[in-house]
Formats: sequence, C-alpha cells, structure tokens
Amino acid sequence: MAAGWAQTECHGYREDDATEALLRVCGDAATVRLGRVFVAQHDAPCPALYGFEEVLALREELPGPEQLPLTGELLALWADPTVTTHQPVASWLNHCTGLDDVRRVLDTRRSGT
Repeated sequence: MAAGWAQTECHGYREDDATEALLRVCGDAATVRLGRVFVAQHDAPCPALYGFEEVLALREELPGPEQLPLTGELLALWADPTVTTHQPVASWLNHCTGLDDVRRVLDTRRSGT
C-alpha cells in the first residue's frame, strides 16, 4: 500500500514513475511497522518480518514531507500505531485535497514564492 501511494504521488507531482528503490523502501517500512503491531497484538510470529531488521536503519531513505507528503505521513502514522502519546497527524491526510492541490503547494514551496 505504501509503495502504491509513493508511485501515485511521484506520478502526480513529477509526472514520472518512482524508482524501484523508493518503492521498495516504502513497502519494506510499511511491512516492518505493521508487522510489529500484528506481532504485539496477536503474540504470534510474523514471517514477513524475517530479514527486515536492516530496514529500521533506512529511515533517512524514506520520502520526506517535501518529496512525498502523503506517503511520508502514512508511514509516520504506521511508525508505532500502538502509541497513544503522540499527536495525531493534522496536515495533508486530514484535508480533502487532490494530488494537484498538493503538487501546487509543493511547487510553491520549492520556488520560494
């Protein structure tokens, strides 16, 4: 799902496809984050997590809010969904905007106007 969001945002903002590496890191991050919750809630092993320990070190490779704001927020929500002490996301995901609206805001920020 995260890889699909990344692909859609890349295409919507830049009119090109996401790199394989970007799709992989987004998908892997979602796998680890949601898999850990499954393990905690069901006290059961999650085979999808085997071999993904190194994904935690890839945080700097995840898309930032200036690159892919919706994907970045989705992954932030999944970082630890069981935590009740963090603030809810109150930006892109809470607004009814289309990708064109998000692209216009990003373009404006990038051009400094």
